[in-house]
Amino acid sequence: MSNSIVYYVVKKDDGFIDHDNHTGGYPYKTDFKSAKKHSTMNSAMESKRLDNGTGILRCTVIAEEVSQDAIDEELRQSALKKLSPQEIKALGLGK
Repeated sequence: MSNSIVYYVVKKDDGFIDHDNHTGGYPYKTDFKSAKKHSTMNSAMESKRLDNGTGILRCTVIAEEVSQDAIDEELRQSALKKLSPQEIKALGLGK
């Protein structure tokens, strides 16, 4: 089963816009990861207008449930990466 989440971010030249909550919401340019995520297009359009944005990106995140078997395998692989070849052999986990 998958779900999707849609949000919008406002572009500013070669960056994106966020708001500094410590200064009452003053806008500043930042990277994509730190950009303010707007839940509606109207909110993004308002930010673009007020903050002299240069564009709006519609972002869609698709989320799929991960099975317990996949989680267990990921944890096993992660643990194996931390072991030396000698430790893997001693535990009988080698090929």
